[in-house]
Amino acid sequence: MINLYQKGSEWNKWDMHIHTPASILNNGFGDDWDEYVQKLFKKAIQEQIVAIGITDYFSIEGYKKLREEYLNSELKLQDLFTEDEIIQIKNIFIFPNIEFRINKLVIGRERDLKWNKKVNFHVLFSDMVATEDIEENFIQQLKFENIGVGDDTPQKVSLNKRNLIELGNRLIQEQPEFSSYSPLYVGILNASIDDNEIVKLLSSQKSKFKGKYLLALPTDEDLSQVSWSSQGHLARKVLFQKSHIVFSSNKSTIEFSLGQKHPSNEDFVNEFGNPKPCLWGSDAHDFDTLFNPDKNRNTWIKSIPCFEGLKQVVYEPFDRVKIQLNIPEEKTPYLVIDKVRFIDKTSRKIYQPNWIELNQNLNTIIGGKSSGKSLLLYHIAKTISPEQVSNKTKLIQGSNYDIFKNKNPFDFEVLWKNGDLNKLSSIDDRNTQITFIPQLYINHLAEENGEQQLVKLIESILLQNELYQNFIESKKIEIEEFKSKIIQAIDERLRLSRDYKSQIEKRNSIGKDDKVKEEIDRLIKLIDNLKKESGFTESQDKEFKILAAKIESIKNSILNYESLKATVDNYLSFINSAFEDFKINSNKKLEDYNANRLAYKIIQRIHTEIALDITNNKTSFDEKTLSLNIQIDVKLEQRKRELTELEKKINPFKQKIKNQELLKRLEKELEIQKEKQNNIAKLNGEIQVIIRKGQDAKNEIFENYSNLFTCYRKINEELQKPEYNQIDKEITLESNLVFDSNRFEAFTNLFDNRARLNSYFIRIFDDNNIFIYDENTHVEVIKQIFEKLKTGDNEELRLKSNINIEDLFYKLLDDYFKISYKIIYKHDNFLQMSPGKRGLVLLQLILHISNASHPILIDQPEDNLDNRTIYDDLKQFIKEKKKDRQIIIVSHNANLVVSTDSENIVVCNQSGQQIGKDKKEFVFEYVNGALENTFEDKMQDGILFKYGIREHVCDILEGGKEAFIQREKKYGFL
Repeated sequence: MINLYQKGSEWNKWDMHIHTPASILNNGFGDDWDEYVQKLFKKAIQEQIVAIGITDYFSIEGYKKLREEYLNSELKLQDLFTEDEIIQIKNIFIFPNIEFRINKLVIGRERDLKWNKKVNFHVLFSDMVATEDIEENFIQQLKFENIGVGDDTPQKVSLNKRNLIELGNRLIQEQPEFSSYSPLYVGILNASIDDNEIVKLLSSQKSKFKGKYLLALPTDEDLSQVSWSSQGHLARKVLFQKSHIVFSSNKSTIEFSLGQKHPSNEDFVNEFGNPKPCLWGSDAHDFDTLFNPDKNRNTWIKSIPCFEGLKQVVYEPFDRVKIQLNIPEEKTPYLVIDKVRFIDKTSRKIYQPNWIELNQNLNTIIGGKSSGKSLLLYHIAKTISPEQVSNKTKLIQGSNYDIFKNKNPFDFEVLWKNGDLNKLSSIDDRNTQITFIPQLYINHLAEENGEQQLVKLIESILLQNELYQNFIESKKIEIEEFKSKIIQAIDERLRLSRDYKSQIEKRNSIGKDDKVKEEIDRLIKLIDNLKKESGFTESQDKEFKILAAKIESIKNSILNYESLKATVDNYLSFINSAFEDFKINSNKKLEDYNANRLAYKIIQRIHTEIALDITNNKTSFDEKTLSLNIQIDVKLEQRKRELTELEKKINPFKQKIKNQELLKRLEKELEIQKEKQNNIAKLNGEIQVIIRKGQDAKNEIFENYSNLFTCYRKINEELQKPEYNQIDKEITLESNLVFDSNRFEAFTNLFDNRARLNSYFIRIFDDNNIFIYDENTHVEVIKQIFEKLKTGDNEELRLKSNINIEDLFYKLLDDYFKISYKIIYKHDNFLQMSPGKRGLVLLQLILHISNASHPILIDQPEDNLDNRTIYDDLKQFIKEKKKDRQIIIVSHNANLVVSTDSENIVVCNQSGQQIGKDKKEFVFEYVNGALENTFEDKMQDGILFKYGIREHVCDILEGGKEAFIQREKKYGFL
């Protein structure tokens, strides 16, 4: 039977309390045992019941009859059931449940009188105990008080059918009300047993029943609401303390029995002893109530169906039993590895080809040295996520995993519960997620050089919160956008800086503005003197000046139209030759022409029209180009004609001037100087535009740098929320926004080693050229450095050779921000912990890793941890985490197998590694099952198949036997 449950301890439906026709009291089944047995098992199969407590009052008569006359009779079974039904029946665990009425009367307050009655008490026996032993060495050894006659004191008589009938007969004679019932019915109804005698018989050193029974206290009252200050206080408490389990489905009673109604677990233990599990059954006395408990409160027990499995609820009252309608803790099928196997490609029988079944909760892989433990775990992980396995094992110095690459050729398969299959040899993408923690990986993270992986680990934990995941993804996009804009703005600023220098050089090559103006004034004065010497009248002089001014204006207009024509031609040529670029950079290109106001207005109009054409999917601008050029040409020709007419009018005045040669020379020089003045003015205008754009670019740089900084501050503010920084009840995550001074050396290293930055950037760097970071003033400080750099005082800055100011800008404004994390465990800073303690915290963090529902595979997590740390801290954490995700652990520590209540233990053996560890057929062999799987069969071949899982744990693991002993001592089984 046990061998059918190869996944170890799994949730199954039990019914602890089913009566038989032999129960006498309230028998609704009738006397037809064939009908009873047939309906019992057919309904059990229908309801998927795996274990039944066969219950009778004061006896095991019904259990005995069921087992001896039916279950042990193939002919009888074949007469009542089909072949398939017989197979299923034989896998149902049947055990005796004897219901006693004891001589305790629980008395409460007056309003509680309905509870003032004798208490029932149940003894559940292992099916491995012979019925003769239960009858002869237990039931018949118990005594109950018979009725005295006259002054005779009541005598205690043995509990047997004959004495119960005698009691019934005497009560029927004395009380006519009983006459309608059989003597046995009346005797059972009124007899009571001393519970102390029950406990004494079972727990005696000479008892045959040690470890093979459970005491159960039924209660139909809410134990959290009864009057514990009443007269029944001590009776209730003593009975509760004696019991291993409580029969109740009441939610408040369940919580009370587990100690959850008390201020603390310690308070409950001090008063009532260990927490008690609550179980329930249908208490069926007729066919209608078979396996039909009140309010559909089914009892689910996580174990294989056997008595050792039932005892697990006593060891693990919080985790091994649930009372509810549906099966508990069903994990998502595509997140559970169902089974794995080796596919041997040789004919030498190296690897056992059978599927190795896995449990959805905690699986522990054990075995002697070089037995194939890590080999198995490694290939499960590699078959699912080869890249992760490769990356993590590379990080570990002295890794032993490389030896697996040279093993005999084989393939490996991983079958998921939803039917998906991963194959080691397959090149298909593997999208299924696991977390693989190889041996010594925790040690690596605990060391200083593992900081980067530690940060990734913390961020992985944070990312399992969907709100944070959405938040950080949006912030990462913003950060990249701001960084890109900073670089673009620096590029623009540097381009403008080059243009500024070029225009300054051009202006300086023409001359200084004030000197040119002085020369123009001097030439005008000389020309005026020539006119006076030539006898100009006042009216002639006035007319001459008007004509000269008009001529000057017309000439400037002609220059402007020629410049306009060239500018517009350049713009239209750009559009026609690079239409796609125009669509992307149209606004930027338009800004290039705003130095010429007239050209800018015209081009702005053209730009608007062309943008409209783009919207309408027009791509040809020939007509616009021709029309615009004709308009400019007409204006230009008009101005030239106007100039010719004016020059004709001014010539008579010029001819009156006596020294014509001097006049011509002076006028020509005047035109040259005025052209210089115009060019200087034009360049000054362009320089002012560049200065304005440069200021805009600088503002854009620091607007985006400030936004970048704010982005990080918001991330840090978000991380202060309790839903992020309280990782576990004992693990707190503290975060802080920091400026990475080490990475900032990419900037400071551009300076000559002899440079003292604190003398040039006062109060910004210390004596060791280390940047002084202050979150509140940081952006302004970076701006101060920027302003200093743009002066270009290279000699004072003392840059390294081949380094220029442009290099400094890019390095200065790079992203040096980061979020630093501090882990606090039980008020201790992670960085100040011992390596072993660090390892424990890291493992707990890893078990929080995101996508917290996918499987986690860990190779020997106990390395560097002492047994007390494992027992006190790690085992409880694993017990909690296995509820959320499947865990597979390789371990050689008994506390990580027994104390964590591992649902499935995989035992490994490699033939030839240890004396006496012989194989059955293959060099590498594996068996698996539950902790409650216990047997010894030395007739079997192969060491793995001679013993149960419990025996292997005790044999292989150091402290294995002691772990079981301590567990059983705690609950009074030893």
